[in-house]
Amino acid sequence: MSLMLASSMMYAVDVNGGFMTPQGIYRTYTLHIPSGYNGSDSIPLVINLHGGNGSASQQASFSQMNPKADAEGFFVLYPNGTMLPTDYTGWNAGEWTNSTVDDVAFISVLIDTMVENYRIDTLRIFATGFSLGAMMCHTLACELSERIAAVAPVEGGLTKDDWNSCQPQRLIPIIHFHHRYDGSVPYYGNPANKWTPPIDSVLRHWANVNGCAIGPDTFFNDSGALRQVWSREDDSCEVMFWTLEQGNGHAWPGSLLGSKELSANDEMWEFFKAHPLPVKKVEPGIEERPGPSFSLDVDCSGFFRNPVPIRFTLENSEYVILDLFDAAGRKTVTLIDGVMSRGEHTIFLDAGSLESGVYFTRLATSGNRAVGVVRIIN
Repeated sequence: MSLMLASSMMYAVDVNGGFMTPQGIYRTYTLHIPSGYNGSDSIPLVINLHGGNGSASQQASFSQMNPKADAEGFFVLYPNGTMLPTDYTGWNAGEWTNSTVDDVAFISVLIDTMVENYRIDTLRIFATGFSLGAMMCHTLACELSERIAAVAPVEGGLTKDDWNSCQPQRLIPIIHFHHRYDGSVPYYGNPANKWTPPIDSVLRHWANVNGCAIGPDTFFNDSGALRQVWSREDDSCEVMFWTLEQGNGHAWPGSLLGSKELSANDEMWEFFKAHPLPVKKVEPGIEERPGPSFSLDVDCSGFFRNPVPIRFTLENSEYVILDLFDAAGRKTVTLIDGVMSRGEHTIFLDAGSLESGVYFTRLATSGNRAVGVVRIIN
């Protein structure tokens, strides 16, 4: 049964739900639906994971993310962990937890559930979490990068036995927040515990995994918080590390209990907006048919002179990439790379600098592709 809300909401709503996993465990969650959600336009989803011995409701209160979601228009999903062998509620974020629960599979099924019942922009699904939830974020970055666009761990590092086993399927952007004087997850690590590594080593490891060879570039904000950024020459990915020194060490920055040097919610949302899941590239020569969410309409009855009109229709507001390829399959220009509203669109290709000949346009959204042919004469 669909849970989708069909009309625009004046007020935010929290929905509690649950389902039985393939492991035979009943798992629960709370979804915050932002005010203004209309059930038609696809909007982002942020998965927010509680810390050890926490809960969905506790994390919503602790992180204070719901007001940000209402202001910016995104869902916040608060899953509940399971009871670990160590007798507290948490996540299977590494071998040290001694958990046999497949939390990665749970999160993946949970994403499927959200996509089935709500208008989720599948290019903009993100994950954040606190402490043990942050450790689970690192695990998701390793094992679910094909579905999660970027992660934002807060006060928790990578806790795999073998870091080399972390093999994400793509470059995954990461923004990490950590207090220098965190007494629960030490910033400088715990030499007696291999599962508590120095946090800067975690971020350098991610920079290496993502091939971010530039940096770290450093910056101090007005309150003294240190930001370090590792990046790539092609700007396809970055790793960002915020170090805090004031206020409560093991807390959510910007919350009632956390450091006031910055707002983790504000910083991670800006980072998330800049890092949607990239649309997979395909060869334009492969035949593709328009899916249900859009149609691509290019008049192929003759040759066009400049400018060339390209028309398409979106049934929903979606993230769209529209590329032009030459006859050899080489990308010539990107015409659109961003969110477009639903409805009919006409854009005009400035073909003045292109040679006469046959070109391919390829329109891609989160779930559909379409290819058209353009003949240009100059």
